[in-house]
Amino acid sequence: MENLIADNVASDWIPKDRRSIEEWALSNLTLSPPLTKTGPFDTRDSRHFIAPLGALQDDAVREVNILGPVRGGKTLIAEVWSAWIIRNEPGPMRWVFQDDKAACDECELRIWPMIINNRWLRNML
Repeated sequence: MENLIADNVASDWIPKDRRSIEEWALSNLTLSPPLTKTGPFDTRDSRHFIAPLGALQDDAVREVNILGPVRGGKTLIAEVWSAWIIRNEPGPMRWVFQDDKAACDECELRIWPMIINNRWLRNML
C-alpha cells in the first residue's frame, strides 16, 4: 500500500511533457474497438491530424474548427487532445453532446477505454 501511494505521489511531480501531442499519444495512448484503427495512436497514416493537434497545443490559438467527412477522425482528435490535456494541462473542460445517449456512448465506448489503457491516467483515477 505504501508503494502505491508513493508511486502515485511521485508521478504527480514529474515535469510537463513538452513533446507534441502526436508524439505523446504515440507512446501513451492505445486505441481500442469500436475504433476502426486499433493499437497505439499514430499519425503516420493520418497526417491531417497533426495540424489540429498542434493548434490545440498552442496557447496562442483561441479556437480550432475542423471540417471533415463522416468517420474522418474529428472526434478522435478531441479524444486524443482531452487525454493529453488531462495529463499535461489539467483544468476545467466541457464537452457538449447533442443528447445524453451520445454523451454516455462516447464516454463508455471510447473515452474510458482510452484512459484505462494509459497507465498514468488509470492510476490517477
